[in-house]
Amino acid sequence: MARDPGSLWSPLPEAASQGVYAKDKFIVHSTGDRGTAANTYRYFNGPTPNESTFIVGAGPEDPTLQLLDSSARADANIAANKPGISVEVVGTGDDPYTDWQIAELIRLGVWSHIVHGIRPQVIPTPDGAGYGWHVMFGAPGPWTSVAKVCPGDKRIQTLTGVIFPAIFGATAPAATIPESQEDDDMPFLIRSSQGAVHLILGDRNIPVRDGKDYAELQAKGVKSANLSDALFAEIVASTGAGA
Repeated sequence: MARDPGSLWSPLPEAASQGVYAKDKFIVHSTGDRGTAANTYRYFNGPTPNESTFIVGAGPEDPTLQLLDSSARADANIAANKPGISVEVVGTGDDPYTDWQIAELIRLGVWSHIVHGIRPQVIPTPDGAGYGWHVMFGAPGPWTSVAKVCPGDKRIQTLTGVIFPAIFGATAPAATIPESQEDDDMPFLIRSSQGAVHLILGDRNIPVRDGKDYAELQAKGVKSANLSDALFAEIVASTGAGA
């Protein structure tokens, strides 16, 4: 079973009967409303035939939910239901992503690469591999039977300009570190389960308050780790009072 440890496991009733499939696509959607991840879960848990692998809320108070095992079929993308990991993000097509949503999409994208080997590239064709969004091949199109805007122009710009480059940078082969350079001197990012981020530089820590800054640091190859709140607090406390 492939479950993301950073998401709240909230299985749909059909979660055990959706099969197991090889995944080569990470497909981002918008929920179309400004409710919560829990509201969208209740919608999927009703009579609708639609599903999603994940639902990303608007902020840390609205945690990311995992509705299906990430190897299961998620009925959200028609022709890409079996090979696609479907990620709903709370908001309309006119809403920009929140900093939390940017960080969560990067985290889920990197996790999907590590666990499923999703190729770090924008999906080139409807049956190709990589990272993309619901209407990238038309609406109606191979992934949707109706005319719609999903996830929306503002969000697509952030996906292609910030989120996907950060995922691809984080999943690139690590550069060789010169033997003379100690590991303790290398900068790295730590992130608590509540979404707080610090850049650790030797014995100093610098709070990272902007999701875009976090994404850009990851895109530059700064390594990162998701930690429990207790371990996060311990590391921050041990590295001084900040910049």
